[in-house]
Amino acid sequence: MDSAVVMRNYWLGLAVTVMGLTTCLWLTTNVDGTRRELALAVGSISAIAANGVALALRRGSILNVLNGLLLLFAIFHFGIVIPVWIGAFSLPATLGTGDWFYSDVLAKAVLLSATGIWALLLGGLMIVRAPTWGSIRSVNRDSSNPWYGRIGAVLLVGGCAVWIGTVFLVSGVSPGSSYVDFLTSTRGTALPYAYLAIGIGIAFVASASSGSSLPMALFAIYAIACLSFGARSEVLAPVFVYLVVRARFGKLRFAALWPLVILGLLSAISVIRQIRISGFGDTNSVIQSLNPMDGLVELGFSLRPVVAATGWVDTGGETFSYWTLYWGWILRSPVGQSFGYPLVAASDDVSVLSTAVSMRVGQIGGSMVAEAYRGGSVFGVAIILFIIGILSTTLDRLPVTAAGSSWCGAGSFILFTWARNDFTPVLFEVTVVASFSAIAWILYRATSSDESESQTMSVRTLPTRSARDRE
Repeated sequence: MDSAVVMRNYWLGLAVTVMGLTTCLWLTTNVDGTRRELALAVGSISAIAANGVALALRRGSILNVLNGLLLLFAIFHFGIVIPVWIGAFSLPATLGTGDWFYSDVLAKAVLLSATGIWALLLGGLMIVRAPTWGSIRSVNRDSSNPWYGRIGAVLLVGGCAVWIGTVFLVSGVSPGSSYVDFLTSTRGTALPYAYLAIGIGIAFVASASSGSSLPMALFAIYAIACLSFGARSEVLAPVFVYLVVRARFGKLRFAALWPLVILGLLSAISVIRQIRISGFGDTNSVIQSLNPMDGLVELGFSLRPVVAATGWVDTGGETFSYWTLYWGWILRSPVGQSFGYPLVAASDDVSVLSTAVSMRVGQIGGSMVAEAYRGGSVFGVAIILFIIGILSTTLDRLPVTAAGSSWCGAGSFILFTWARNDFTPVLFEVTVVASFSAIAWILYRATSSDESESQTMSVRTLPTRSARDRE
């Protein structure tokens, strides 16, 4: 495509993004809670349009971090909104208890989420440099570093083994248990660390050229076990990470099939949900559950923490923390204690979103939108999501090497999980990724030096013919 056309499309997409963001900002601050239908319409259109703009501007059919995060964000925050808006889903009949969806602050929560997805896209477009979006394919000398794949295989196998052993042997969870029972039984175990090892491991494995059959086979067992409990995001995030990294090497070029893949995945999630409810004996219910909208609703509960956080601030008297929750880890550490701040565990600090949600609502997950709103109102949502968009495209622009692709995949895993969690574990996760990357680099340099030295010695000891022999 001609560069002038690419630039024209880029500026058009940027203009649409800015209009969408400013419209949602204005509606969020001016529309009251009675305009529920308007909010559902704006939220649904924003989720679809933002993903459409990102895909339209994307040169080629390669999945990237920004597109993956936009899609997951839309699924997690608008998975209920879109089906309800188009009339394809009846919340009370299907969900049972949906009082939160009829809250007075629902309209604002949906508009906050719409503001977030436009800000996320705008941040990504700021770094894109339209003519080269997705065309960075530089290769450095460590592109064949095998240690990323080897370390990734160990992490992936170890993480899956620890997860399976903890769930079935230590916690005693039986297959087919509800998601609530699964969370209750595994609370306080090593599961979060196992999940982190799986996410980093699958990113490192995807950056390797071969040798990933056994780790990926074990991951498939882990994924089936997760889905049987209804733990869907624990599977989606690692799968998206693997696809993002493999796409960097040109291994995924089936853009035309993506809609069918997504529909099939949503239908499968709906079927799994129905099997958990009625078992395999009720064949008619299982067949009727082949509805992708039901699967979309199953994934759309990150809106509930946004509703909860909005209610705490707007009607519950909670004040904005003005960003302290993003450096609260310093205040909770011995460093903060030296300045007079009490040493409080994250599990007891209500400024941490996951802690507040768990104490006040239950184990329903989190949302980067809810966290940003508690931090600094609707403008906090716009600023934080804008920064995350910049980070997403920065990861996309890393060189296509073992190191660059591993960092891209591991970084995308952190962002994908943050979408429905909070900021608290992010810095720890980055430190872990940096540590394993450093180990891979050190091992590569050490083994490369040994190989170079052995080759040099071999050359020096080769027998040579004398001048008389050559004559």
